[in-house]
Amino acid sequence: MPACYLRKYCFGLVVLTFLALSMSRAHAQTWVGSTGTVDPNSTNLVKYINGRVELRNDAPVGSVAFIRYNVLPVRDLASDLNSIEYRVFDARFLDDGAGHVFLSLIQVNQSTGVLTTLMTFDSNAFSPSASYQRGNTPGNPTFNFSWADSEAFNPSDSVYYVEAQLSRSAAGGQAGLAGFSIKKIVP
Repeated sequence: MPACYLRKYCFGLVVLTFLALSMSRAHAQTWVGSTGTVDPNSTNLVKYINGRVELRNDAPVGSVAFIRYNVLPVRDLASDLNSIEYRVFDARFLDDGAGHVFLSLIQVNQSTGVLTTLMTFDSNAFSPSASYQRGNTPGNPTFNFSWADSEAFNPSDSVYYVEAQLSRSAAGGQAGLAGFSIKKIVP
């Protein structure tokens, strides 16, 4: 197997392991993610280290690497929220203050092609750290998924993906992603 496929495979295993370990919180449901696909224009900007994706040390200041993760209708992701439940991103990330990690959950309506951002995660909302840390999105996004998985036509059917952006604002800035999950919080 070529090295690039092994790195993508290993990164996917780390994401799935992270998701499985994060299921220990009694008030939250966690869903399985997918392996990230690096945008073809970003392949020279990222590196894989022990299952994490990070900006390369030689990536220019101001460059942005894009990685896309398909979201599938598994577990509670396929069920609607009740009136008190909400969703959050739970991410393990690296941002030393000159790096930046930004996640967006995107809905693509299959009938219209309209893209809607449902939820975001911004590493700038957390204190900078030279090591990986874990953070959850604030607030309470209350949306239900409308999956394009039925045999009958439904104009609201959609597909979903998470777009991760890694960037740096100064020389030496570090940005990385070790995994994330979308959780349903039951207060």
